[in-house]
Amino acid sequence: MYNLQQELCRLFETGVAPLFSDQFVIRTEQKELVKQLTEVVSTHPSVQILLTEMKRKIGQYYDHSLRTGVLFLDLSLKQPGVVNFVGIPTLAIAGLLHDYGKTKIPPDILFKPAKLSEEERTIMNSHNQIGGLLLEQLQEREFPYLSQLVLQHHDYPRQGRIDHRKDERREYEVALEICNRTTDDRSLFLQKRYENPTLTYAGALLSLADYFDALSSPRDYKPAFSQKEVCLLIGSTHPGLEKELTYLSKRYGKEKA
Repeated sequence: MYNLQQELCRLFETGVAPLFSDQFVIRTEQKELVKQLTEVVSTHPSVQILLTEMKRKIGQYYDHSLRTGVLFLDLSLKQPGVVNFVGIPTLAIAGLLHDYGKTKIPPDILFKPAKLSEEERTIMNSHNQIGGLLLEQLQEREFPYLSQLVLQHHDYPRQGRIDHRKDERREYEVALEICNRTTDDRSLFLQKRYENPTLTYAGALLSLADYFDALSSPRDYKPAFSQKEVCLLIGSTHPGLEKELTYLSKRYGKEKA
């Protein structure tokens, strides 16, 4: 039986990734977030199936997705406008499933220990587009705005780049091919992107949570960065989210103040 609460507590108490706070009040709040996530997942078997697939197929990225789920929900619950517009169930699920698209990335690319080629990087970077496509039905049935949030979790740090849109178009074509979809879907799909500023902000929070965990935790191809390095790197890629970044660092950073 899938036990999300046990999985999350294991990840945040191992000492090799973002950690629960050693301050009692904050730690209690973090345990409550785990409880909320667990309750949402326990009432949606379809999500349990997807998480089980992620655990089986994507290894360390599954652990990353679970941690990102906690960080994103924590950030989101501090924003009443986001909660009211998106809803807690979707906010809970979006972080957990944000890397679901990686289940469709070829393993030799997903787990390659060396630098990816340009073509491989395009395939890898298409995972948010793949996830957005594959989660559309779940969005329509149970979780409003889910696929839009998943789609946006890699957009925020790239919007300042000159070739941002060109890269996005190329990655979307790869995603369509992997998902066996036609190019006729493209204009409709991309129309959903930035239809509401609150949704755009929620996507930026998901991106922040994703990057914070990715940099703070070790991967096969890199060690964990120090909290100082994490804050410097994210400060350059996520301008305008300094307060939110400080919030995460104080609550989950390995180097306690």
